[in-house]
Amino acid sequence: MSARSAGPTPLTAVVTWLRRDWLSLVLYAAATVVMTYPVAAHLNDGWLAYRDIDTYMKLWDQWWLGRTIAAGGPFNFTIDLFHPIGLDLTYHSISWTVTALMVGLGPLLGSYGAYNVTLLVGVFTTAYGAYLFCRTLTDHRAAAWLGGAVYSFIPYHIAHTGGHPDLTHLAGIPLVMLFFGRALSRSSWKDALIGAVVVATIAFTGLYLFEFTIMTLLPVFAYTALRERRWRNAGLWRALLVFGATSAVLTAPRTLPLIQSAAALSSAIEEKFDAEATQTDLLALITPSHFNPIFQPVVGEIADRFVMNRKWPGYIGLLPLALIAAALTQRRHRLETWAWLLLGGFFLVMALGPNLRVNGELYRDISLPYAWLSGFPPVRVVGRPDYFIIGWQLPLAVLAALGADRVLGAVKQPGVRTTVAISAGLFLLFEYWNGPYPGIQPEIDPVYAQLAQETGDFAVI
Repeated sequence: MSARSAGPTPLTAVVTWLRRDWLSLVLYAAATVVMTYPVAAHLNDGWLAYRDIDTYMKLWDQWWLGRTIAAGGPFNFTIDLFHPIGLDLTYHSISWTVTALMVGLGPLLGSYGAYNVTLLVGVFTTAYGAYLFCRTLTDHRAAAWLGGAVYSFIPYHIAHTGGHPDLTHLAGIPLVMLFFGRALSRSSWKDALIGAVVVATIAFTGLYLFEFTIMTLLPVFAYTALRERRWRNAGLWRALLVFGATSAVLTAPRTLPLIQSAAALSSAIEEKFDAEATQTDLLALITPSHFNPIFQPVVGEIADRFVMNRKWPGYIGLLPLALIAAALTQRRHRLETWAWLLLGGFFLVMALGPNLRVNGELYRDISLPYAWLSGFPPVRVVGRPDYFIIGWQLPLAVLAALGADRVLGAVKQPGVRTTVAISAGLFLLFEYWNGPYPGIQPEIDPVYAQLAQETGDFAVI
């Protein structure tokens, strides 16, 4: 076979990719640095990005996984917690992919620096993953860029990056939709295989993310199969079979241990289920983040009345809402727009919990769909209604991208179109900004430092 007839080399593919997306990548990198400031300035100086006490658990995960890899031992059990009895880690919320990255970066940056880098990686890749998916639905790159920005820089997501990597490394979800959609529309087993690998990566990143992926895939499949009667195409079903079977095999090491004991699984679900205290306040959806020092004087008193959203802002944003309205006015993507609106509406309503809460006040006489579905296993497994905001993020991003595409398409002058796109991006980052990222300089107590020098396995009671 001649060199001319051979496929593109890896280097050629990388060069083509960079030529195509370099501007989007640079802008996402810059926006990530700004929206998480000052995290990027503290990669190796003992400063730790910290918003939630779970951060310490993730540092322990890093230490434990590195130790287990080096010394050998089971990955589903440890005697380092509740010593000497130990603890089954089957239901532990460790993010295996992110923790492995932290372990790899640890020798270079230290534990804190490695943690900070994974935070930045999560925000950046989440934005770019959504961009790649939105790009398949839009004519303008700027519209897709805004979709990715909505997906990653929304205050709820940024807030959770400080302690919950298993909830915030979201790039896999839009990438699965990208390859799954290609597999079905093109009857491509290669895209089906790639999509399945991404599904497995999601499962090892976070179980909640895995569940929201499944919840999104099902309606996406139904829409794709029913549109233009594609369900009649045998190639669609072959691609679905490859995708489903490969996903099942690759995720089995993560999912099978969870269901081996029905009693243990049920106990773990019930321990984490707390629907009333963890619901999203309806007013929080239109209240800018009180962590933003510019908005705080105006919204701080309102946020003080919130329960869950006092810590985790639920703000949707004025620009995304305006772009959704714009998306609803176009005819070209009408079916896609309404399909994503219905899916997003489901996630958003579920995030409100079993009873309506507005401005901190709970209205027990107003029952919501979550109350009727709380016994349904896929819903009960989530445990916290506010986590459904994670599922809402992708429909919101897609709708915003479609709306931006509608607006930019209506602007005929290239210079004006560029100005509109830049202005929209800057305004979005402004209204989504969560303020300076909190952090600490952890100091190890001398007693613990001395205990660390002792040999052997023991516990202090």
